[in-house]
Formats: sequence, C-alpha cells, structure tokens
Amino acid sequence: MAQLPLELALADHASFDTFVVGGNAAAVEHVRHLAHGGADTVWLWGAAGAGKSHLLQAACRAAAEAGRRAMYVPLPAASPAILADLEHVDLLAVDDVHAVAGDLGWEQALFVILNAYLGRSGALLLAAAA
Repeated sequence: MAQLPLELALADHASFDTFVVGGNAAAVEHVRHLAHGGADTVWLWGAAGAGKSHLLQAACRAAAEAGRRAMYVPLPAASPAILADLEHVDLLAVDDVHAVAGDLGWEQALFVILNAYLGRSGALLLAAAA
C-alpha cells in the first residue's frame, strides 16, 4: 500500500529553543538526540498542557533542519493507513495516541509501526495524555 499524503504543518513556535524544560531536562535531551540522528523509541506521557506536542514538533523541526526526513502525525489522523510504508522516515512522531485507544484499526497500525521501528535505525516518538 502506498503512503497517503497528509499535509501537516508544524506550529511556528514549536522548537527546542522555545520549550520550557522545567524538570524534564533528561527527556528533552534524549528527544533532542533523536532529532539529530539517534535511533530509539520514546514514549512521552503526561498531563494535558505539559508540552508533549510542542516537544514532538520541535524534534521534527530540528530533524528536518538537520537534513533528516521527519513526520509529525497528530491522532486521530485521517486513517491508520497514514502509518503504512514509512521506511523512508528517519524520525516519526505520533501524538495523542490516547485518542485512538480501543480502535482496532489504529491499534494494529501502531503495533506494526512500533515493531518496524524497533527493527531498524530510526527514531519513533509516541506521546499520550495521562
């Protein structure tokens, strides 16, 4: 199945420079490392307004500025098919995962993408509300 095009703009203010780190310095540094070439899977979990979306978008912006292929997917996006065929993406950021809990199609798509990224040298960022 071919990847479906999805035009998603990053928030203009979303960058590492504008992120208020607070007590999350270790998490922010790890995400920054992923944006600049690291490979890992990171799950960010916290209350609404904690800055998870900002951090995911900042990572995508930094990755793109570093010449990496990055994709930000806020859920629920158009269809679980948006997560298909993403081998070319160096950094995939999937936001609001809690919004698709209990949706079998989305859960299967997330399972497949998680396993795909665990087996390759890409960065997968997942975020959900507490």
